[in-house]
Amino acid sequence: MTAVTFTDLGDDRTVMVFHTTIQMADGMRGATEAGLASLLDRLAEQLA
Repeated sequence: MTAVTFTDLGDDRTVMVFHTTIQMADGMRGATEAGLASLLDRLAEQLA
């Protein structure tokens, strides 16, 4: 399950809180975290 909450701070600023719960084998955790980090980096680039 994933939940994303956006909070408008004003002055064209927004806080995004991303919470996810994923059950998987420990061996897949690193790759999953890397993929999520990449996705968030690309999102930041698009919003800059």
